[in-house]
Amino acid sequence: MNHLPLRLLTGTLALLVLSCDLNKEDAFTVVEGKVMNPYLGQPVAGVSIVAYRVLNSWSGPFIDSLTAAETDAAGYYQLSFDASKSARYEVRMRSTNVYDVTNGFDGYAEAERGTANHLNFSVTPYKTVTLDVNSSKGGKTDISFGYFTNDPGNWVGGTIFYDTLKAHQDFHFLQTIRVVPNRTYRFNRTTANRYKVPNTYYYDFRDYASTFIDRTVGYNDTTVITFR
Repeated sequence: MNHLPLRLLTGTLALLVLSCDLNKEDAFTVVEGKVMNPYLGQPVAGVSIVAYRVLNSWSGPFIDSLTAAETDAAGYYQLSFDASKSARYEVRMRSTNVYDVTNGFDGYAEAERGTANHLNFSVTPYKTVTLDVNSSKGGKTDISFGYFTNDPGNWVGGTIFYDTLKAHQDFHFLQTIRVVPNRTYRFNRTTANRYKVPNTYYYDFRDYASTFIDRTVGYNDTTVITFR
């Protein structure tokens, strides 16, 4: 006797249920797909995929999670839930260890209610960049180190280190940050003098001086940014 593969049988039964359920207020909905690392062409296991219900209200969208699943060794996941006509449904990848190359930090794929949705995700692990600093303020009050990228996709960047005490002049340290690979970043060191604006709580900054280092961080690179 020939036996259908379990995944094929499950999908066939789901389609039969969906075809009968579409016109109901709550329609049975299936979401399945694979999570892959596009740079290695390999599946990624243990990634959480979450379905969210989004309801519009006078105060803005109300979002709550419905169900979640983790990818298996083949990168495969499957979700199912009852979807109402009054909401829309977002499917998001949730992990602190990998970045969603397709949708970015806050992006999502939209699931259509009452159907079998096939939604794949492309993810990459973050890469470590080491900041090697042996630097001075040069007599100024403030120093900061930061980075950013303007490459396509979500904006990525921020402050790595900041100091505002004039008594602190010389800095020697190593610090690591996580970045999305295969992007070009601009790393910067900026010094400035901070002045109190009279009769206010505000400060003014003057005498800026900045140094920039542009570096493409490849998937297989070991990257060290040196400020001297």
